[in-house]
Amino acid sequence: MIATDSEYVVRGMSMWVTRQRRHAENRDLWEALIEDVESWDLGVRVQFYLVERRFKAKADQCAKAGAASASPF
Repeated sequence: MIATDSEYVVRGMSMWVTRQRRHAENRDLWEALIEDVESWDLGVRVQFYLVERRFKAKADQCAKAGAASASPF
C-alpha cells in the first residue's frame, strides 16, 4: 500500500478523473507510473490510499523511518 495525503495522486492513480469530473491531466505520466509500479514484482497488489490530512505528520514520520531502515527491492 502506498499512502499519501494527496487526493490528486490517489485519484490520478485510480480514477484518472479530477474532482471536477474532468480527465486528469498528464495521463501519460500516470500510465508511466502505473507501469513502473506494476514492474516491481512484489507479489502483491499495490494500492494507493488517501491518508486524512490530520495524520500527515505521523505518515511522514513513518515513511521516513521505513525509508531509512528498509533495503531496496
